[in-house]
Amino acid sequence: MFQPFIMPEEKQQFNFGSIPIQERVEPVPKCREADNYIISHERYCNLFYGCREGELILYACVDRLTNNYGGV
Repeated sequence: MFQPFIMPEEKQQFNFGSIPIQERVEPVPKCREADNYIISHERYCNLFYGCREGELILYACVDRLTNNYGGV
């Protein structure tokens, strides 16, 4: 899972991360281990595909303080 870099001395207002979701988009990008794809979506913000063990996984931005998806 993607982890944001946080400076220890900095106060953070939000703690965002990403989690895998079951949504799919068309056209489906090719699965290449070294590639990531940022994709626009009408329901979520900051979607991206990653390739893990030959499978494309779609990730969405989430606010870890509220457990809400960004853009919903």
